[in-house]
Amino acid sequence: MKILKNSSGLTLIELIMSAGIMVMVLTVLFAFFSAGVRSWKLADTQMEVQQNARIAFDWLSKDIKIAKEYKIIEDSKLKITTYDGGVLTYYKSGDKLMIEKNGGHNPVANYIDFLKFEQMPEGTIKIDIRVKKDSYEVEISTKVKPPVK
Repeated sequence: MKILKNSSGLTLIELIMSAGIMVMVLTVLFAFFSAGVRSWKLADTQMEVQQNARIAFDWLSKDIKIAKEYKIIEDSKLKITTYDGGVLTYYKSGDKLMIEKNGGHNPVANYIDFLKFEQMPEGTIKIDIRVKKDSYEVEISTKVKPPVK
């Protein structure tokens, strides 16, 4: 039987140590990756909530500013008559801001948690909206003065 001298290779202890170091490095990398994914999801949710709040206010403000007449039917329902005789009704249905126009009901914005229209002095309409998705929410309030009343 021939004995090999100066043979190179790994001992069992060296193999276990390198595997342990590799596991620690991979654990740290996974922690950074998962933190990045959570941050990205939160930013995406925040952006979506803010966009829906902006869209709701843009549509409501635009139509109120050009209204021939308007009527607050309920706290969360507003009827607008335009100068060309069209009738628009904004209302909250579930978690959506809806518009009824020409017999059709279409969504304007999503994740609407709260919607309230309030008549203020001098014909101003106060709009309060809370948009909420998952654990992130945005509350916005504004006053719009229509050219009527």
